[in-house]
Amino acid sequence: MGTGEEVRVAENEIRDVMLIYDAIEMVGLPELIDKPAKVRGRKPFNRQLLLSIIIYGLQKGWSYRQMEMFCEENLEELRKIDETLRKAPDHSIFYLTAKELRVTDILRIVAKVKEL
Repeated sequence: MGTGEEVRVAENEIRDVMLIYDAIEMVGLPELIDKPAKVRGRKPFNRQLLLSIIIYGLQKGWSYRQMEMFCEENLEELRKIDETLRKAPDHSIFYLTAKELRVTDILRIVAKVKEL
C-alpha cells in the first residue's frame, strides 16, 4: 500500500472514530463509565474518546494492544478531538474501561451511529 493510500485509510479511521464520538455525545455515556474520576493522580483520559476507540476497535476485531497502537499512530489526529490528550492510552486503560460496558450500551451507541 502506498503512502497516499495509508493516509486515506488513517483519515477514514479517524472519521469513523469521530462519528462514534458524536453518537456517544447524543446518547450519553453509559452509567457505569460516567462515574466521577478520582481526585488524586493524573488527569483521567476522556471517557467518551476511550469508548469511541473501544467500539471502533471492537468493530474491527482489534485487541486492546491494537487499540493502543492505533492511538499512538494517530495521536495528532486524536488531539483534534480532545486537545487535552497528552499521550496514547495504554492497553490496560482500554481493558479497564471496556470491562465496565454492557452489551446494551454498545448496541445503543452503534444504533445511533447507523442513524447518522
